[in-house]
Amino acid sequence: MNTPTKAEIDQDGHVGTHSDDPLDSLIRSASPVLLVVGRVLIASLFLQSAISKTLHWDAALAEIASYGLPGGALTLAPSLGVQFFGGLGLIVGWKFRWCAAILIAFLLPATFYIHGFYRYEGEAFDHHLLGFFQNLTMMGGLVFALVTGPGPLSIDGARAFRRGRVP
Repeated sequence: MNTPTKAEIDQDGHVGTHSDDPLDSLIRSASPVLLVVGRVLIASLFLQSAISKTLHWDAALAEIASYGLPGGALTLAPSLGVQFFGGLGLIVGWKFRWCAAILIAFLLPATFYIHGFYRYEGEAFDHHLLGFFQNLTMMGGLVFALVTGPGPLSIDGARAFRRGRVP
């Protein structure tokens, strides 16, 4: 595998030669907007979860107890804060990479402990298998977010631009 030369990397950090491929051109020209769309899509799951569990507090507490997690409200409240403020940070692109990293750290125990499908049978197995892979997919999206950053249409991007850096 060859490392790209400086000539193969454009000013936006894209690797490869510019082709006449219309899809490539469209994506390159729309990439700032597409990054916003991606941020909203990834964050939507976290925001929906936080809002839903806040509105259905007693059911969320019962769910935590059903997984054998201690602490009740002392466990639930911080997890809702991580989901809500982490999701909000992704959408607006504020402390973006920190938000993505914290959400990955939040998802790791949720994925392997709560959705540890290997501990279940029957319908519960199917439910947790799906949750397990949904969380892995979310972590994959968040890893991409860590690498790409929030883009120029974000708080972090605006701050970088004011400092004379390309976001």
